[in-house]
Parts: sequence; C-alpha cells; structure tokens
Amino acid sequence: MINNRVREILEQVRNGSISDREAVLRLRMEPFEDMGFAKVDHQRELRKGIGEVVYGSGKTPGQIAGIAGSMRDRGQDPVIITRLDPDAASFRQQLRPLARPPLRARRADPRRRPRLARG
Repeated sequence: MINNRVREILEQVRNGSISDREAVLRLRMEPFEDMGFAKVDHQRELRKGIGEVVYGSGKTPGQIAGIAGSMRDRGQDPVIITRLDPDAASFRQQLRPLARPPLRARRADPRRRPRLARG
C-alpha cells in the first residue's frame, strides 16, 4: 500500500541512499501521476479512506489498462472502474487477473469475476 512506499523512502533516508531533501521532493511528487490523459491520485486512500476510482467513460482500453496498472503497481487493490463503455471493456485482456464487468452496471473490478445480474 501507500504506507509501504512512504516507509521505503524513509528507509532510504535512514540508510543514506537519498538525502532528506530528495525524500521531501519524492513525497511531494508522489501523490499524483500525470499520465497525459488522466491525473491519478495515488494518495487519495490515505487522505479520504477510500482509493481512487477510474471514470471509464470516454477512455480507450489502453488508457484504462494504463491507469489501472499504475494504481495496482502503487498498491491500490481493488481498482474500481465506473461508467465502463462496452467497447472499452477489452482493457481486461491487458490486465491480470481478468475482470468481467457486469453489463448493466458498466463497472469492473480487475481482481474479481462478478456474476451478471439476471432478470
């Protein structure tokens, strides 16, 4: 999780591999990642108690996979994607484990295979 990343930076300061000035710079830059098509808030969970949610509408499968991959790499699990366009659902092929979005809800959790609603 995010706390692990902060601990890693503090450990690097303690063992002398980075300066305290470098640590402050990294921690300041750590919260947000500008991907060009999205700005991902990696410390939202720390501030709000719940992690970032991806708004999927209008994003390509590659963009969704990039955002979700970045979030997972930084320790956010699960990654929740809302307003997922049916065409963009192919992002699942770019991530593991596979996700199966419920078609009615238009959302996906890349770590689960939810059941489709019957009706």
